[in-house]
Amino acid sequence: MIVASCLLLLVAFSAYGPHVASGGFYSDDWSSLDAYRHLPDSGYWTLVEFYAAIFGGKPLLPPILAVPPVLFGDSVVAWLFMAVALGAATSTCFYLVLRTLCLQRIHAGAIAALTLLVPWSSSGRLWATASVNNVAICFFLIGLVVALRALRRSGNGGRGLHALAVLLYVISVLTYELAGTAALLAGALYLTRAPRREAMTRWASDVVAVSAALVWSAAATEKYIAPLWSQLSQAPGFAVDGLRLLGQGMLPFGVSRLAGLLAFVAVIAVALRMRQRGNEELGGSLRSG
Repeated sequence: MIVASCLLLLVAFSAYGPHVASGGFYSDDWSSLDAYRHLPDSGYWTLVEFYAAIFGGKPLLPPILAVPPVLFGDSVVAWLFMAVALGAATSTCFYLVLRTLCLQRIHAGAIAALTLLVPWSSSGRLWATASVNNVAICFFLIGLVVALRALRRSGNGGRGLHALAVLLYVISVLTYELAGTAALLAGALYLTRAPRREAMTRWASDVVAVSAALVWSAAATEKYIAPLWSQLSQAPGFAVDGLRLLGQGMLPFGVSRLAGLLAFVAVIAVALRMRQRGNEELGGSLRSG
């Protein structure tokens, strides 16, 4: 686990190190730093109260958001270092999930590394304040590991451990609801690891607790929602931008489209060759048998 963590951290800084060295603040980074500097009492808890008034439906987020301005001040490098480190931590948690699902180390490591190099959105790596949302994902992933390991225990020990997993799911949602849907669907994995009755019972507890947290978070969140007609008029633009984002998300950070296309063709060619070789070996085994 320690080796995997170090390797993923190395991968992260190999890819994003230049941005840490030469990147800058964006959007909420500036507002966070400005709030910390100009609030009447520029202390940690004052900043937490400031954020709590904004993120009412995410009560565990303000104490986390207040850390970078207080701890790092206006050091851009420190903020971006934090962003990349959180990205590596998230991939490490995902690696732990894959290992708990019995994937081999090499396969789990490769998949976890790909989540670093080909994220759905680069904001979690390049935008310091947005990277804090990774903490919510880490809570969920750790909760999933605990839940999967709880399935190996019977009786009160297993149920108590699963209660801890449910608590981590709820903490994740109350930090940021990013992983809420994943937490609701986590029980699908339970069905592959435990008898149906036990898996469904534990899944039901997940759904009740996570749904309650999501409903409360939504009710406590105040935000402007555009009229339906306005949203529909923007749908074509959203669709085009979504497809463009999807295309960009298929490429590792810093890789050109041509290089990505060549890599894709190479992977397909290797996969087809491996399939052909496997079929040949299977055919040989059948003939010899």
